[in-house]
Amino acid sequence: MIIEGEFRKTKTNSGFEFSESVNGSSFFSVPFDDGKVDTILSLYYPLDETEAQLSYEVLGYLFPFYLNKFKSEFSKIFRECNISPDEIDIFVYADTYIDKNPLIDDYLSKKVDSKKPIYFTSSKDENFYELTIVYSIEYIKKLFNPNNNSAEQFIIKEFIKDIYSTLRNDLNKEEIEFKAEKFISENIPDDVPGFTLELLYPISPIITKPVKHRKLSEKHDKEVEKEIEDYLRNESHIKPKTYTNKESLNIFNELFTFIQRKLENEVVKFNINLINCSYTEIEFLKYYRKLNEIHLGRATKTYTEYDVPEEKAKLLKETVHHYNILQHILETTLKVNSFESGKNIDEYSFDYIMALSKYAWEISNFSDSIYYETQNYRITINKDYSFDIIEEDVFDYEDYAIKHGLKTLNYDYTKYERLKEIEKEDVGEIDTAFDKEHEELNKAFEEELGFSYFDLIKLTMAMGEFIIPKDTSAWPLIKIEEKNLIKEIKNEILDDISQKTIINILNFLSLDYEKFKNRNPFIPNLLKMNENRFTIKPIIKLVENDKNYYIYGMFSVYDAGGVYSNKISNGRFPYKLNEGKVSKAIKNLEKLHNKRLEKELAKISSDIFGSENIIQNLKKFHNIDKSLPNRPPCGEIDCLTVDKNKKIIYVLEAKDISKAITPKELRNEFNKYFNPKDKKNYSNKLMSKVNFVLKNLKSFLTHFNIPEEEGWEVKYAFITYEVHISASHNTNNIEFIPLSQLKIYLQRNI
Repeated sequence: MIIEGEFRKTKTNSGFEFSESVNGSSFFSVPFDDGKVDTILSLYYPLDETEAQLSYEVLGYLFPFYLNKFKSEFSKIFRECNISPDEIDIFVYADTYIDKNPLIDDYLSKKVDSKKPIYFTSSKDENFYELTIVYSIEYIKKLFNPNNNSAEQFIIKEFIKDIYSTLRNDLNKEEIEFKAEKFISENIPDDVPGFTLELLYPISPIITKPVKHRKLSEKHDKEVEKEIEDYLRNESHIKPKTYTNKESLNIFNELFTFIQRKLENEVVKFNINLINCSYTEIEFLKYYRKLNEIHLGRATKTYTEYDVPEEKAKLLKETVHHYNILQHILETTLKVNSFESGKNIDEYSFDYIMALSKYAWEISNFSDSIYYETQNYRITINKDYSFDIIEEDVFDYEDYAIKHGLKTLNYDYTKYERLKEIEKEDVGEIDTAFDKEHEELNKAFEEELGFSYFDLIKLTMAMGEFIIPKDTSAWPLIKIEEKNLIKEIKNEILDDISQKTIINILNFLSLDYEKFKNRNPFIPNLLKMNENRFTIKPIIKLVENDKNYYIYGMFSVYDAGGVYSNKISNGRFPYKLNEGKVSKAIKNLEKLHNKRLEKELAKISSDIFGSENIIQNLKKFHNIDKSLPNRPPCGEIDCLTVDKNKKIIYVLEAKDISKAITPKELRNEFNKYFNPKDKKNYSNKLMSKVNFVLKNLKSFLTHFNIPEEEGWEVKYAFITYEVHISASHNTNNIEFIPLSQLKIYLQRNI
């Protein structure tokens, strides 16, 4: 192996290993029984973003992917060539990377052009075999067909031909060609592509160079863990033993107070640079998530060896956890800091603050989960005052994560398709078309808040996509004086929008220093339900030399606009509103949204089984049979669907309720569905309808002109817009089907 030094190693989606070092070197390793083959992407010099995407995700990944997939077949080739895997290195370089890396002969970059976008060369030193593949950044896309795997077949075939040509002088060209063709036909036949070369990036013109969010530091994590142990030993009255769930609640509350105090004492040492640093990490993290969502969206339509919904679930778990930590740092800074005082933050201090924030957020979440009975956590204090936290599932969060990942992949594919379209055309003016059903809300916003709902969404879109500052010194953030930002917004929003309206919206979306000054205890999950929180107020407002300035990130503002748009379109609001015109308009939208779910449920059922085999909004049961009570105690059935081929009657209940995020919200959501103290909870009401259908099955079958009564089954489910965590409660035996999955659910029995 040519590269030496310490490397951070991670497992790839396909199971083999990726290693990278701080000096810029990176490579894949595929283990064989008698050694390993390395595919080297970079040597002592980092890749830029385009090179990294092409090398890590496509060309560089392609070789270890197929080596790993066909280990036994490649092992046979290596034995035929009298070489072990440890004696094989594959180098994959972009021509642009070669030009800037003094360690690589620059003549290689001249070997590729528009006619030959990829070049293979190899050498043999005694028994050691090195294959170098050079590709053209500009022209390699021509090789890959988005509709088939011809590029993969070609590249692997060339690799096999080269290894035989270099190591087996006894074989002629025809024999080598035959062996390579045989390998491809037997192992990589014509199919959909596993790798594509669509270089798509999240829309944000300000992101112009490679970005990588900062990982949590294991060293500082251990440091904070040690501080907790010292506190337990020297300052608390907590003794070593295993505590019950309720006892653990008090311990977590005490530990949160201790950690949050340490976090605030640390944060107060630093100036505005800490805001810039934490906000920058949030922007990088959002970029990372959006980029991966685009790739996963694409992966839903290509051949992969890994479980795409599972990978999406992992991505969400990783990024949401990290975002919560960074958001807590930023909001804690706004609580205790004055941006003018303190010193600049350094890397060591920021890593330590991240570790403190991680423990503060996690311990707070343990406490809330116990209090609201959404998850059980017990703490064991060992004799040396180290501690272990034991989790006992109430809800299966892994199950929820997979289901949520599956649903959101539909949106990821839409993002991927949208970016492909955007890539083909110039970005035009902002689309300002809004649905008429929002007009009441629009007027209510103007009267209560001083700006229209339409202008709020247009402004967040403008700031999140199109405003590029002349001064990029705060990159990837934008720091801009109020008068200049107003001018930029007016230039982007072609409709007439007044200065007063813009200022009102900016104030609505802004947080300022000491916003949370008197909020104690400073509990993260309580802030998630508060109107003053970073997720929906992503602009930091400050005054310098008697002038108003704003600091913001384009991704954060764009996402905040998405939160308002998504919530409001669903008849919700990001926080609890006082009674008024906005509140009334939101409730009217909620009713429309509920009705839309029922209509979509009926339409999908009708499309599959025929309109003659469904009944929508069954209220008057005399329409089924005069012998039935007209309005039985079970109440209205949203949709009753008959599958005559499989002898199944579906009793489907449309439920559109707000998606739970915090433990408190989850407890409220669960109680609506399953509260054992409420006889009218949703599950009891659904089962009442199911039992009524079962009891009167003959009447329902007769209504649908079905003479045969034997062998019929009644199935039932809640049909929702969202994937609800309540569905993953360990006692639930009722299916929850998101509307996006309803067609699959109904057809799986056909």
